[in-house]
Amino acid sequence: MIEDIEGLVTIKDYSLYITLALTLTLLSLSYLIYKIYKKNKNKTPTKEELALEYYQDIDFSNPKKAAYLITKYGFILAKNQKSKEIYKELLKDLTRYKYKKQVEPFNDKTIGLYNLFLEVVTNE
Repeated sequence: MIEDIEGLVTIKDYSLYITLALTLTLLSLSYLIYKIYKKNKNKTPTKEELALEYYQDIDFSNPKKAAYLITKYGFILAKNQKSKEIYKELLKDLTRYKYKKQVEPFNDKTIGLYNLFLEVVTNE
C-alpha cells in the first residue's frame, strides 16, 4: 500500500461570516440613507411658515391689494390672545383701504400696527 498519502484536511470556511457582515452593512447603510432622505423630504414649510413669509414680503405701493393680503395672512398668523387683539385693531384700520375705488397710501398708524403685529407673531 502507498504510505505517502495523507488523510483529508479540514479548511476553515469564513464565507458565511463575511456574507453576514456585508449584508448587515448594506442594510444599515440603506436604512441610514432612507432616514436622511425622509428627513430632507419632509422639510416642506407649513401653512403658517408660508403665511409669515408672504406677510413679511407685502408691498405697500398698492394699498388696496396690501390691505387684502394683510387681512388674509394675518388671519392665519393670529394665534394667541395678544396677536388676535392687534389683528382686530389692524382690521378696523384697514377697512378704509379695502372697499373704495381709489385709496390713499398707508398712514403711519396702519404701518405701525402692521409692524407691531409682525413683531408679536415672529416672537411667539
